[in-house]
Amino acid sequence: MENLKLVVGEKKNMQQESTENWIDYIINKAIDNYNGRNIVIWGKYGVSDSIKDGLKEKYGIDIAFYVDSDIRKADGKKIFPPEHLYGKSDKYYVIIPIAFYQSVKDKLTGGGYYSDSDYYYFCDCVLRQEQEYYEDLHGNRIIGNYHGLKFVFSGFHSVIEIGENVRFQETVFYIHNDSKIRIGKNAQFQGTAFHVYNASKIEIGNGVRFQDTDFYVDTDSTIVSDDDAQFIESCFRSHPFSEVTFGKSVYVKQNNIIVEDDAKLQVKYECSIMGLCIDIKKCAEVTLGEEISISSSIDRKTHWHIGEYAKFEIGSKGRFNGRAGDCVIGEKCILKIGNGFSINGNYRIILNTNTSMLIGEDCMFSYDISIRGNDGHSIFDIENERNINSCDDISRGRKIEIGNHVWVGERAYILYNTQIGDGSIIGAMSLVKNKIPNNCIAAGIPARVIRRNIAWSRGYGAENIMECGQEYIHYTEDL
Repeated sequence: MENLKLVVGEKKNMQQESTENWIDYIINKAIDNYNGRNIVIWGKYGVSDSIKDGLKEKYGIDIAFYVDSDIRKADGKKIFPPEHLYGKSDKYYVIIPIAFYQSVKDKLTGGGYYSDSDYYYFCDCVLRQEQEYYEDLHGNRIIGNYHGLKFVFSGFHSVIEIGENVRFQETVFYIHNDSKIRIGKNAQFQGTAFHVYNASKIEIGNGVRFQDTDFYVDTDSTIVSDDDAQFIESCFRSHPFSEVTFGKSVYVKQNNIIVEDDAKLQVKYECSIMGLCIDIKKCAEVTLGEEISISSSIDRKTHWHIGEYAKFEIGSKGRFNGRAGDCVIGEKCILKIGNGFSINGNYRIILNTNTSMLIGEDCMFSYDISIRGNDGHSIFDIENERNINSCDDISRGRKIEIGNHVWVGERAYILYNTQIGDGSIIGAMSLVKNKIPNNCIAAGIPARVIRRNIAWSRGYGAENIMECGQEYIHYTEDL
């Protein structure tokens, strides 16, 4: 597959009422059959509590108690072991919303309970079960060899398509209504869980590997992974109507990625992302170009917070190296970074609402760089009582523009209303809040030009000025 991308169409209304909410379906089944008996729920977890609340809200019925096979949960007050039900089918009607276990059914049968008339087991609904095909009475299907996969269809009309030579080990899929999962050949899953909610789509390419990773895919979301990607010890959470795309051969390890409502994350091919915590808020868009590398220290992860309606774009071959850094992009902000960018650890980038920053091609930032597109707090003129630094009109005019092939030295601080021309150098520990021309060295607090007509190369000890790049060798122009 070539840099796959699924585009979610218009947001559709949920389908038939029977597929909208499997909890309502279970409640209605119980109401049809309980005949005035006390209702008991097997398994104490979130869904069980939702069923309990639904019975109370819609029908005014309180459940008697829960039962759970895990005796550690039994408290003798609200949760009992299954044996508490034995021989009491005339008194109790049992709802079982958990995955299908033959042992659970056997215990109920042994205790004198009959299906439907005395209990309702949602997942006891197999219509056809073969080595490479599964279908149940709720319209859910698995096509392909699912050996080793534990699955729970908590809903209706979902499909899993599995390619050749896919391996599952300690892996579970929890799938709700109308969702589709397609898995390419030679994919590997180990210690991985997918929680897939209504009308979501997951596309997994050939040779993709998952290890100790959790995916939470909310309603009408799309997640696509191209061939040979690797996801290790990470957690992903996509909210309703979000889109997440991973290109070919990406490597993702020890990350925590949250993509909120209507937001988009695109990670292009051969990116390596390690130790990143990123929270992409509503309607924001993040694009990571080809061959980007993001790394963090063992004891501290990198944190990126992308505000609502913000846009964050990094060109190809960017490098975020060494110790962790922080990036906070406010609502409706724009941060665009060109190709070949590099920055070392402990950086801090902060853009408040409606501000923007553009960084050109081939820029090189050192350690402990701080960039701020705002003051962080509000300032008022006492005489006219007006905000003079952070209202929307002022914020929109606060920009940072850094040209191509700019070198920023260690512990430099760059503030809003800064422009730095192509090919220039900002000295270590400098404070920049003005216009710096091209091909010069600026340093100090505030930074000022201390040398003109220079060019620089990434390589130390370079002997030929052409190593600076011919396109970056120019005389300094007056501003």
